[in-house]
Amino acid sequence: MKRIHHVCQAGTAAERVHALTGGDVLAIADDASVGPLQDIDLLDPRLRAAFWEAVYDGDPDMAGMDWYRELGEIRFQLSTLLREADEIVIWAGHHPTEQLLRRRIHGWLRETSIPVYEVPPGRDDRQPEPGEVTGVMPIATIPPDILRQRYQERRLVSAGLQRQLASEWEDWRENGKGIRTLKNGVLTESAIDSVDPAILSLFSQRPLALHRGIGHAMAITGLTDALCHWRIKILLSAGLLKLEEGVISLSSPA
Repeated sequence: MKRIHHVCQAGTAAERVHALTGGDVLAIADDASVGPLQDIDLLDPRLRAAFWEAVYDGDPDMAGMDWYRELGEIRFQLSTLLREADEIVIWAGHHPTEQLLRRRIHGWLRETSIPVYEVPPGRDDRQPEPGEVTGVMPIATIPPDILRQRYQERRLVSAGLQRQLASEWEDWRENGKGIRTLKNGVLTESAIDSVDPAILSLFSQRPLALHRGIGHAMAITGLTDALCHWRIKILLSAGLLKLEEGVISLSSPA
């Protein structure tokens, strides 16, 4: 029996891939669309670990999380991806996290002789909502029946495309420091604090409870709740926002 190794982002995407294929799924938990990438694939990912420690600092659900060890385990999984595999299948939708992961996987699979397939969603799967920032659609949001069809239509990646995507990953790994977004199929980067003015504008309109502020920030930035919470904490620490009785508002000019 052919041994197929599937690779996708961790979470709902991995659950859907496993339910659909029943095969071995390597679920990568690290979100490569944010933070420094210089040491993400190295044995000593201290910059990357420090970034996630800062993001989740004070989060009770992540207390005791050893990011250095977690990132090391992900690297080990990637280094053994080809072991006992007859075929690799990469699942990546219209989303910066998944498109960075796609390139990262090709970086690890450079020059492999094992067939590598991709299950990208079709153009008709991309349905941005009115006012949506990036118009993206990750694997986790694609209806199962469409995802099943895409899997049946998976395509073999040419050696040339593998080299191209691996080279793009090298560039991102050398230069990636901030927030990476996807627009019209093109990945671009902005500074980590580039979202701060938009977050400040939320609270300049009216005071908001923390959870509501995080929700609104997610909608306008496209970032996760943890990252939006982190940026709000940064702005509170800088004195640009203030917290009073559980409500956050814009600080008054001195």
